[in-house]
Amino acid sequence: MKKLFLFVGPAKTLTSVLEKSADKYSDLILPKIKETHFLSQDVLEKSYYKDIIPSFKKRFDIGKKFYDQFEKEFEKNNFAEFCPSYILSKQAMKYCKNKNNVFPIITYREPNKRSISHFLMDKRLGLNKNSSIEKSINSSADFYQQYFCLSDYDFLIKKWLKFSDNLLILDPLKKKLYCLAKGINHDKEIVSEIILSLCDNLEKLEINKGFDINNNFLKGIYRLYIKSEIKINSKLANFIKKFLKSKSKYNELINNNQFNKNLESIILENNFIEISNE
Repeated sequence: MKKLFLFVGPAKTLTSVLEKSADKYSDLILPKIKETHFLSQDVLEKSYYKDIIPSFKKRFDIGKKFYDQFEKEFEKNNFAEFCPSYILSKQAMKYCKNKNNVFPIITYREPNKRSISHFLMDKRLGLNKNSSIEKSINSSADFYQQYFCLSDYDFLIKKWLKFSDNLLILDPLKKKLYCLAKGINHDKEIVSEIILSLCDNLEKLEINKGFDINNNFLKGIYRLYIKSEIKINSKLANFIKKFLKSKSKYNELINNNQFNKNLESIILENNFIEISNE
């Protein structure tokens, strides 16, 4: 039976690298353009990303052809799209409803790293003028959604479970795949082999895993600067001071937030089990 693997995000969870892996090393049929957004028009209409998406009409048309091709497919070919804008799209969720051959896949990344990476992406794109995540989430409901809600995996999983028992959770870096204990009672081995093979190829591709700035190192530099034991640019010193303050407040926020659950507890609470391709 033909299958559609829908990698719905959230953003900054290696979906782009997984798409490259699928394009280079798999037999999956992909859209002719990355991220068609065909199933997320409902959220993009309200999104601050809308105006920076190139060739939106062209993407929509390509997406329509791709999903029409899947619907008309009589062979056993497998299809996939990687599009993080689907993560909160009811249009995408409804598309998956009651379809035994469609598998929505939520990709996991450590929540605080995902949030920081998302914030830094918006800064690079010029979409966020705030100096910290803390200021961002206090200034805008949109930023709160992007940096907090999209890192609350318990919330995201429960939302998608209302529409599909075929929901899968993928941790790309640890190469772990989870399904509902009651879900995927057919082709489980084939599904896991296809998806986990994409993770096996990540090492062949250039992956930007981001980096963590060592707080102790920065604190040491700043203390030496205050004691006049080293000389650094005053602007750099001020940046370090603000960064340390901002990161400290952000860590306090996420530690008090419900999305600070680890993946294992979320998996157990929502009755998922690990599946493998072995």
